[in-house]
Amino acid sequence: MDILRNRTYLISILLLLSIDIVLIVLNVRHPHETHSENTPYDITKEYSYGGYFQYCKQLITVAAILTLSWSRKEKKYLTWLLIPAFLLLEDIFHIHHYLGHFFYNVFGMTSGQQGLTLMKAFAAVFLSFIVFVPCHEAYKRGDIVFKNHCLKALVLLLLFLFCDIVLNQAYQWAAVNNKLNYDNVVDILIHGGSMITASLLTGYMISIALKKIV
Repeated sequence: MDILRNRTYLISILLLLSIDIVLIVLNVRHPHETHSENTPYDITKEYSYGGYFQYCKQLITVAAILTLSWSRKEKKYLTWLLIPAFLLLEDIFHIHHYLGHFFYNVFGMTSGQQGLTLMKAFAAVFLSFIVFVPCHEAYKRGDIVFKNHCLKALVLLLLFLFCDIVLNQAYQWAAVNNKLNYDNVVDILIHGGSMITASLLTGYMISIALKKIV
């Protein structure tokens, strides 16, 4: 991909990944209790250094999109704000969790935790569809440069969603059904993958936002 030849992208991604690696190493070097909430080094916890850094990436992405829209005088880029906004709200309020419970009750399911996990996954897909519809409409009306940026950002976003949602939901489903014996190492790998792929996406947003400025 030509983005790998972009110096701005490489600098921003190296900085972001360096912080990710430091946080992952700190997580490994500070073993945590399974049920403890006071674990700032545990990247699997929401309110940890790793979790806060994920929030920072989402805010940086918002700033990059606003800068990109302003510098290129193109309002279509503003539709991208729906993605980090949704991810940030999801991280804070766990929207798919409550919507999954709602679907579980509405459909009258009685399959217990397995059915609830399935409904949470369905809720995540449903919410993603709502977010992607306006983005797709903007893509159809955009020029070749806009479409090129959309496709590259989409690939990076799908990598992040695969780690953050697909692998995470598969992990929870397997744990509920006791079909696989996962340990903390696998949990760290899943969350570490989410951090790294989020950095790839954020770095790309920074690079295209600054491309016309620097």
